[in-house]
Amino acid sequence: AWGAMSAGTPPASATTTSSAGASTTTTGRATAWPTSTVAAEGNPGVLAAGGGSIYGLIPQATTTPSQAPWAKVVRLDPASGAVSYSPALPGASALVYADGWLWVLIVGPPSAYQHDGAALFRLDPQSLDANGKKVALPVVDTQWPRADVAGIVAGPGANLWAGVGEDLYRIDTASLSAEGPMRTTEELTGLSVDPTGKLLYTAGQGIGPGGAPLVVSERDAGTGRLLVRTSQFPAIAGGAVAAGPGRLWVSFRTGMAGGVVGLRPSDLGQVKGMESLGEGPFSGMQGVGATVSAQTLILSNGQFLACADA
Repeated sequence: AWGAMSAGTPPASATTTSSAGASTTTTGRATAWPTSTVAAEGNPGVLAAGGGSIYGLIPQATTTPSQAPWAKVVRLDPASGAVSYSPALPGASALVYADGWLWVLIVGPPSAYQHDGAALFRLDPQSLDANGKKVALPVVDTQWPRADVAGIVAGPGANLWAGVGEDLYRIDTASLSAEGPMRTTEELTGLSVDPTGKLLYTAGQGIGPGGAPLVVSERDAGTGRLLVRTSQFPAIAGGAVAAGPGRLWVSFRTGMAGGVVGLRPSDLGQVKGMESLGEGPFSGMQGVGATVSAQTLILSNGQFLACADA
């Protein structure tokens, strides 16, 4: 089931506290946010929102390990509660809503859906029909099992950015064409574009014996040109990035635990350090997830959900 889809404003009894420069909002169990739960087939693991709908990728079982993981796109209309599904999409790994369309990244061995290592499909956001519209991505280092997929994000204008393995691709949604691969020096694990649409951030694990466990880079979101990078994190293997209006938030694992730090745009200097376990919501066992919505930073793991000024 899909659950805990929040709407509206925080309950009146919410309290706001300060945590090392970031204000966090906490609510007790007696004053929970309004939620609604809609039954859906499977467990959507990758989500996107746009055009008044919520979309997810539902993994499907495969018969042999050599097959691409199958997935279906599910669409939820929060207003009516209606749920609809796409046909099965083998190798579907990431999705984003942009330019009035739903874009699904497919990576894996050749299939009826793609023959070039990877392809980006443009789906009608209502019918979830691709109508044959796709962009081939010339992935050069995909081995099977497939290269890791960092994700796909919307850039400025009609641009999308996709991260597969060590490579970045810029997709022009107007002409349905792709530029790349733009080779990085990391196995990419996360992508994010800042609210201005001008800066592209990547997270990845350094390649080779001397590679840093986590490297974060800032790039021009129009061209992909590298602006600055840093690797000063106590991470063990890659991480994720979430760009807010004034900070870049980086989440990573340190072992059995993990946390979130805040970086300053332009030079990626650290402005919100790593908390010790138990000091606040920016650290936790099994790590902490971070995402930015408008000007709110949302932190979560299995024990808590917290909101902070992004």
